[in-house]
Amino acid sequence: MSEGDVIDAKEVSTILRLHIKTVYTLSREGKLPAIRIGRSYRYSRKNILDMLNPDAPSFSSFKTAVNQ
Repeated sequence: MSEGDVIDAKEVSTILRLHIKTVYTLSREGKLPAIRIGRSYRYSRKNILDMLNPDAPSFSSFKTAVNQ
């Protein structure tokens, strides 16, 4: 898979080591970048992986969102 792939919430929960319900909650609240297609959410693998980079601006906002 390439970094530009589109992934689902289950894969995001595996990457971020979060419960899938937490992924859905963060998506609904707009704290996790997602696109809603019908009743499901889709995520950019690159955006999710970028959130794990401590030097990226999105890392601090993600860390704050998860800890609230």
